[in-house]
Amino acid sequence: NKRTSEAFPVTLSADDPYDLPATIIQSLASGATVFNPVLVTVATGWTFNATGGTKAGYSDPVPVVHGAAAKLQVLVAGESAVQGKNIGTPGKDGTPAPWTAGVASTVVVRGVDANWNLVGEDSGTGITLWADDSYDVPASIAQFLSGGATTFNVILRTQTTGWTFDATAAATYAPAYSAPVPVTYNAADHFLVVLPGEAAVQGSATGKTGPASTATAGLPYTVTV
Repeated sequence: NKRTSEAFPVTLSADDPYDLPATIIQSLASGATVFNPVLVTVATGWTFNATGGTKAGYSDPVPVVHGAAAKLQVLVAGESAVQGKNIGTPGKDGTPAPWTAGVASTVVVRGVDANWNLVGEDSGTGITLWADDSYDVPASIAQFLSGGATTFNVILRTQTTGWTFDATAAATYAPAYSAPVPVTYNAADHFLVVLPGEAAVQGSATGKTGPASTATAGLPYTVTV
């Protein structure tokens, strides 16, 4: 039975680590008060916990389903998805691991709602992925989401402090891009000989561009190795 004479403060919190706000404090009025929390993380059941004075109580588990499809999420090696996360780096944990030039690695693209929850029933939306690296292989890839996500296999060829991957969807989802991915050089393989008129181009098929200048008999001709 409700005790209408009670008027002390009550604190409400949820098991959802990213609910908004994390805790709410309101005073009872005539023995009751109405809270309006927002649960943001998909789950089979979060519970609400209420405390005040010497009293405590908790709710039955509340299932949470994802919201409307909203955007793409791009994850590279070293990162992992964290549904509902709205602090720090939203939607994920970790930092991109360095790639080795010329060695294939994976990029995961997920279709998510506004709170980074996977739209798991999507198995048909077309996704296109490409990188800032002018010489990545392939230059762009198109695949379909399956269970809300798809994994791309990509080779970055050019050493850098950070290339980004860009993903777009055929419909529904806002485009997204990855955190910068550092790329280190591969094992020593051969020499590159660069002549006057040529310029070294890292990552390209030949490693250089431009026609060589004509040499003049009897004059020095600069050769860079």
